[in-house]
Amino acid sequence: MQYSPINKPGGELYVKAANDCLADRFVFSSANPFVDVDKALEQIGRLGLSDEARDNMLHKNALHLIGHPLHNA
Repeated sequence: MQYSPINKPGGELYVKAANDCLADRFVFSSANPFVDVDKALEQIGRLGLSDEARDNMLHKNALHLIGHPLHNA
């Protein structure tokens, strides 16, 4: 069974935080090769994240983390 924060105690609080006050603090990680990247992305799609929170987690927050100039685009 793959890890999903929704199946863990308090997991829904992480989703709520990712959609709200911590939207700029979450960064996607797949745990590859232990978890297939496509399956990890599929799980992200089922978490109930807003479009903005999902875009931040999968793209913008990582750009910001590495100091990439496009992180505000």
